[in-house]
Amino acid sequence: SSASSSSSSISTQSVSSHQMVGAHDEDSWQLISINQVEFKIIGDCSRCAMIEIDPLSGENAAKGALRTLASYRRNHSEILFGK
Repeated sequence: SSASSSSSSISTQSVSSHQMVGAHDEDSWQLISINQVEFKIIGDCSRCAMIEIDPLSGENAAKGALRTLASYRRNHSEILFGK
């Protein structure tokens, strides 16, 4: 993590206070603040398969979220979710 000032940042307090965040808004974020600790965004974030696992059963729920993301957010072998 690295402290920095940026015009393109959002605090988790704003999000948890029901601020509307649009699809893929996180792509333009340069700084995230969580409990007054600032994290500088330094690169892409690839998505793992855990979003397809049912947390209660541990089984593959296969809802197609990764397939959908891969259809338009693929970078080589990675499926990107934010920066």
